[in-house]
Amino acid sequence: MWVAGNEDGSVKVCAITEVIDYPSMRVANFFLVAGEEREGWLHHLESVEEWAREKGCVKLELRGRKGWEKVLKDWNMSQIILEKDLL
Repeated sequence: MWVAGNEDGSVKVCAITEVIDYPSMRVANFFLVAGEEREGWLHHLESVEEWAREKGCVKLELRGRKGWEKVLKDWNMSQIILEKDLL
């Protein structure tokens, strides 16, 4: 579980991730993401990417509404799954 907030202790985003071992690769999947004021916390995805690499993941995945495609510009749409290569 990933949480980012303000100095006053208020939470701005919460995300649940999981590692999935597919037959051909290991990926880190964003199972759930909820938050507000994206511009204030989106940069924290770099920490998740680092964690995923340490776990041996070669890709990030996010299943969510199509609107995420506008925000995660360096990700690729595959069906309605957003993914990012970590290699």
